[in-house]
Amino acid sequence: MLDPHLRVDQLPRPGSMSSTTFLISHPPSGSELTVAFLVIDDALADDTARLGEQTHRSAIQCDQLVALSCLDVEDDRLPLVQETLANNLQHPETLLYLEPRWSAALLVEQMRPLIWGVTAQDDEVAVFLNATISPYFESRRRDSAFASPIVVERSIDDVASTMAAVWGKNEDATRRLRDSRRIAYPRTNILSCVTYLPPVAHSLDAIQRFYKLQGAADEAIDAIAERSLDREKTWLDHLQTHKRIDIVDRFVLEEYLASPDYYQMPLTEAELAQQLERLRRLLLEDNYTLCLSPEAINICFEVRGDEVRIRSDRRNRGVPRAGRISTVTIREPDTASIFEREFWSLFRQTEREFKDKGAVIAWIENRVRIFAANRNARFEQRYDVALLFPEDDRDQARGFALELQRQGLRVWLDEWSVAPGRYWQLSLEGSAPEIGCVAICIGNAGQASAGSVADVEAALSQLVRHDAISLTVVMPGASAPQIGSDLLPTRRIVDLSGEDPAAAASTLKVVVHEMSRSRED
Repeated sequence: MLDPHLRVDQLPRPGSMSSTTFLISHPPSGSELTVAFLVIDDALADDTARLGEQTHRSAIQCDQLVALSCLDVEDDRLPLVQETLANNLQHPETLLYLEPRWSAALLVEQMRPLIWGVTAQDDEVAVFLNATISPYFESRRRDSAFASPIVVERSIDDVASTMAAVWGKNEDATRRLRDSRRIAYPRTNILSCVTYLPPVAHSLDAIQRFYKLQGAADEAIDAIAERSLDREKTWLDHLQTHKRIDIVDRFVLEEYLASPDYYQMPLTEAELAQQLERLRRLLLEDNYTLCLSPEAINICFEVRGDEVRIRSDRRNRGVPRAGRISTVTIREPDTASIFEREFWSLFRQTEREFKDKGAVIAWIENRVRIFAANRNARFEQRYDVALLFPEDDRDQARGFALELQRQGLRVWLDEWSVAPGRYWQLSLEGSAPEIGCVAICIGNAGQASAGSVADVEAALSQLVRHDAISLTVVMPGASAPQIGSDLLPTRRIVDLSGEDPAAAASTLKVVVHEMSRSRED
C-alpha cells in the first residue's frame, strides 16, 4: 500500500506540447522523484530534429523519461527514433520506451506501471524508490548498497525479446534477440528442486517448430536456435568449475513423459528422443547430478550460495505474458540456509538408484517406451472431420458445422474443442491422431483475402500428420469461380457452393466416409 503522505504534482513545462512532467514527492522524508512523459506521435516521429529537441528538453532535471510511442516493432522509423532518443539523453539508462501494445496493456488491463528500470540520480531517491513506492517501482540496481534483499523478476527480457522477433519480423528485433541470449551463472554451486527436466535439454526441433507455429520468420527461428545452443554452452561452462544437483519430482516427471509438451505443444516421438539425447549429454558431465525424488516438490527453488531463487512451475504451462512475475530472489543467508536444508532433506529421501545417472536415464527411457505403447494403443477416432477456415468466414463455418452435426458427423471446431487460453494450432496437433480428416472451408469472406487462406495453410503445414490434411471445401453460398488451381493445388477440392446447407452436409459426409474407408484399406 502506498504511503498516504506521497504526493504527485504536475509541473509546468512551457513550450512543450508533447511532454508532461510530474513531481512525485514524500514531504516527511524530503525525497522527490521527477518523471517526464514524452508522447511520440507520427508527426514527431517523422521530424527527428524536433524529436531530439523535445527529448533533450523533457529530460532536463528529470530522473526518469517515459516515451509513449505510436511506432510498433514493424515500423521502419523505429531504429532512427530510438537512436535519436538515446543520443539526446545525458543518461540513456533513464529512458523507458513503451511500444503501443504496452501502452494498451497498461490502459486495458489497468496494470500498474512496470517501471522497474528506474535509475535514481542520488542515494536519497534510491532509498525513496525502494522503501516508499516499491509496489509500483521495482528497482533492479542489484549492485547498489540500497538494493532490497528481495527482488521480484518479471518474464520480460527473455519473452519480450523472443516475441518481438517472432511478431516483429524485422532485422532489429532479431538482432536484439541474438544480443540477449547470454545467461550469467554465479560462481558457486547450484542446488535446485524442480518439477521439470533442465530447460537446456529441450529439443531444438520442438523449439523451432513452436515458434514457426507462432509465425516467426526464418531468421528469427535461426536466432532462437542459436540462443538455445548458446545457453546450453553457458550451462556446460558453469559445470567446468562448479557442481549442480537437480532434484526432480518423479511423479510429475512421469506425467510429463506420458504427455510430453513444449509450452503446451505436444512433442513428437522424434522431438522427445532428441530431448533425451541432450539430457544424456548433460549427464556425462562429472559435476552434474540428476535425482528423481519420490517426494512431492510443491515449490520450485534454486539455492545459489547465499541467495535462493523461487521459480514458477513450468510443467504444462503456456508462454508467460511479458511483465508477469516469474521469479522471486531472496538474498538473505538465513533464508537460503532454510531452503538448503530442505534440499538436502529431499536428497536424503531419494532412493540410491534414483541418484545414479545410468539408472535415472534407464528409468526415463523405460517410461517413454511404456507410455508410447499405451498412446498408440488407446488412440481412437473421436472426430470425423476438423473444420478450419479464415476468421472472416467464422459465422458461415459455424453454421455449416452445426449442419454436419445434424447429419451425424463428429466435428472438431476450435470454439467447441479448444480449451480457453490455448492455441488452436497446438490443440489440433495434439488431437491429430483422433481426427479422420481436416477440411479447410472457404466462404465468400475468405475468398476475398488470399492472405487469410494462406495463414491457415501455413499453420497446417507444421502439423505432424500431413496425411490428415486432405480437403478444401467451398462452402454453400460461396462463389466457386474464385477457387483457382493456384490455391491449395495439391489438395482435393469439394465444391459445395451450389448446394443448400443440408444437401452440402450430406455430400461432405459421403466424402469423409469414403476417405476414412480408403485410409483403413
